[in-house]
Amino acid sequence: SGLVQKGNIDATATVMGVSDEYFRVYGMQIAKGRFFNSYESVMAPQIGVIDNMTKTTLFPFEDPIGKRIFVMGKPITVVGVLTDKEIAFTRRDSLNIYVPYTTLMNRIIKQNYISSIIVRTKDGFSPAVAEASITSLLKNRHGRKDFFMMSSDTIMKSISETTGTFTVLISAIAVISLLVGGIGVMNIMLVSVTERTREIGIRMAVGARERDIMSQFLIESVTVCIVGGLLGVSLSLLTGLVLFYLAPAIPLSFSIGSIIVAVVTSMAIGVAFGYAPARKAARLNPIDALARE
Repeated sequence: SGLVQKGNIDATATVMGVSDEYFRVYGMQIAKGRFFNSYESVMAPQIGVIDNMTKTTLFPFEDPIGKRIFVMGKPITVVGVLTDKEIAFTRRDSLNIYVPYTTLMNRIIKQNYISSIIVRTKDGFSPAVAEASITSLLKNRHGRKDFFMMSSDTIMKSISETTGTFTVLISAIAVISLLVGGIGVMNIMLVSVTERTREIGIRMAVGARERDIMSQFLIESVTVCIVGGLLGVSLSLLTGLVLFYLAPAIPLSFSIGSIIVAVVTSMAIGVAFGYAPARKAARLNPIDALARE
């Protein structure tokens, strides 16, 4: 990390000394200009490739190709600009400058050793086998294990485990919320049955069957839950819209499938927790129901 200057513009950027293969390893693409080649990687020329954020910051109104910038006080000529795309392990809003590793070692920071080696394996090749082979090769050459390894596969497994833990936690919270909501709906329906006992008795007296009474209260219970589910979905969409404007860096994704599942789950809760009150209403004795004030 160091100071980068262009004219009267100063900025802090991450300067990386890399070989010509670095760009292929990370799948980077050039938008303008070119990458440096293998010959330039070892000959320490004062050239560099910048990302789109660096171009926007240092060259807002001009073509950067062939222009000179000063990286930590040393002149570097820009030969290429990367396409504006997400790159693994780098922040999109940061300034990144890539120079030949020999240039960084000999001309900028005076360092005589390589800090790290990044390896990309062929698609479909086992990361574990590759890691074991690389470890064996380096141990044989160094005579001891004086290095450590970190693979994207290990990082992905850690992320998957963390995501799984969060999924279980959020699912547990959702289940508890559904139980609490379901009990609330059941209480509301029980109160409704108690308050409308005389109405139920009149309906039975004029010929309503048990299944008619049960259907009536189940439909009411499901309706309450569907309205609650739609309100919850609407609130989620509104929250996502507000976050999109307040924090666009946090992406929120809504799918039709998840919305349908949410509404169907609400209906299922209405049926499950509305069954007992509906059954109680359907099994009332018409004579007792009519006699109750």
